Amino acid sequence: MSDEEYAGYTPIMEEEEIADFADANGFILTEVTDFLADDEAFAILGDNTPEDMAEFMKSHGIDSLFYEYQYIDESDAYAMPIVDDITEGMEPEMAEAVEKAFDAWNDEVDETDFSEPALLYFYAIYEGRVFGIEMWNPDFVKYLEEDPVLTCLCDCICSMDLEPEKE
Repeated sequence: MSDEEYAGYTPIMEEEEIADFADANGFILTEVTDFLADDEAFAILGDNTPEDMAEFMKSHGIDSLFYEYQYIDESDAYAMPIVDDITEGMEPEMAEAVEKAFDAWNDEVDETDFSEPALLYFYAIYEGRVFGIEMWNPDFVKYLEEDPVLTCLCDCICSMDLEPEKE
C-alpha cells in the first residue's frame, strides 16, 4: 500500500531516530525480536504517526515503548512458480503478458536487497491491549501483500488495455 492508498502511511525510522524519539519523550525503549500477538490484537493509533504514539503514551501515563523491525524473506517475495494452470485458457497475448510480468517481478526480487527492514512497529501495552503504529519501508510495500502471485497477476491484468468482448 502506498501513501496515496493509506492516509496513515509513515515511513520507517532508523534505529538512531527511534532512540532520539524515545529520549525526547522520556520513554524507556525496548527492542522486541518476535511479537507473537495476532494482527487483530494490535490497535493502530490515530493517523499512525510517531506523534500519535507519543500523545497516547503520555496521556495514559505509559513510559515503556516497544519496537520491532520485521524483515521479508526473499523467497516469500517471488511470484512463482509460474504453472500452466495460471495462464491456461487465456488468450495467447494475455498469457504472454502475464508470463513477462512474472519474469519482470522475479527479476526485480533478484535485484532487491532484503537485508533492510520492511516494517517497524512501535507499540505500548495499556490495560492488556497492544496499541501502536506501524511504519513501512517504501522499497518493500509491494512485497508486503499476502500473495505475490496474485498481486503480480492482478497488477498485470489491470494494466492491460483489453478490448471489450464482442457480442
